[in-house]
Amino acid sequence: MENWRIFILKLCGHNGGGSGEDGLWWRRILEVARMEWRSLQRNRRLLLATGIYLLLVVMGVLFGSSNHQAAEVERLSVEASERERWLNQGPKHPHAAAHFGMYVFRPIHPLGWVETGVTPFLGTTLWLEAHRQNEPAFRPADESGSMQRFGVLDLATVLTVFAPLLLILIFHDRLSSERERQTLPWLICQGVGPGTLFAGKFLAALVVVVGFLILAVTPAVLIGIRVGGGGGGWGTLGM
Repeated sequence: MENWRIFILKLCGHNGGGSGEDGLWWRRILEVARMEWRSLQRNRRLLLATGIYLLLVVMGVLFGSSNHQAAEVERLSVEASERERWLNQGPKHPHAAAHFGMYVFRPIHPLGWVETGVTPFLGTTLWLEAHRQNEPAFRPADESGSMQRFGVLDLATVLTVFAPLLLILIFHDRLSSERERQTLPWLICQGVGPGTLFAGKFLAALVVVVGFLILAVTPAVLIGIRVGGGGGGWGTLGM
């Protein structure tokens, strides 16, 4: 409360006692953003939400990368054994060999650990044989329960599901709190309009949003550089 009163006095000094100068509107926005950021730093919800978010990012990276690596190792192993089975089927008529059939496997994208996409529903295994067009086999979604629709815990799930909920937890009352603390009339009477107040608070919130994005994108970039051979193989990542 006292900080906001000091802030209002500073605004009065800038705008000549509330007369309002159009050329200083951006300064007012920056002042509101600065005070809002200081208020957020003293807010335990920001620290709690950031801690939870960091934990979810670490879990998403670990689970996503481990599941992706295990699936890739399994695919290579089964692909090699299936290739050996096909080559060792013995001499026979080509048409009979075509009806013998074989499994083929779609490679998993190197960034599949970040977001699995529709792979659990489409699968990566297909049975090829003559005169027939089969659907993908061994799809993970067929062996999972109804919770599969919510996806798995990977980096994309953290960004699209958990991050918005945590941001709502942090910022849901940033405007209404001015009315509760009875500082809103002070701001309005000193020339801080609703648009300026909203813009300043939005600017402060944008800093947190960008921070959340950086925390999520950084591990993806670092692992991508490692997979891509130190930056020389970004083409293999589709980037």
